[in-house]
Amino acid sequence: MLLISGREDRVNPIDDNAAVLVKALPQGKLEVLDGAGHLPEVELPDTVNRMLRDFFG
Repeated sequence: MLLISGREDRVNPIDDNAAVLVKALPQGKLEVLDGAGHLPEVELPDTVNRMLRDFFG
C-alpha cells in the first residue's frame, strides 16, 4: 500500500493521518511530497504519476 501525502496538508496533517495509517499497514509505504498540500495528485500530478508507475511497475 502506497500512501502519498503533501507536507503542507492542513486538512489532514501527516502526523494525524498518514503517519498513523502507515503504521497499521504491514506493507505500507509513506511518501511525503514537499510543495504539496491536501491534493498532491492535483498539485504535483507528474510526480504522483511517476510514483504510482514505480510502485505498480
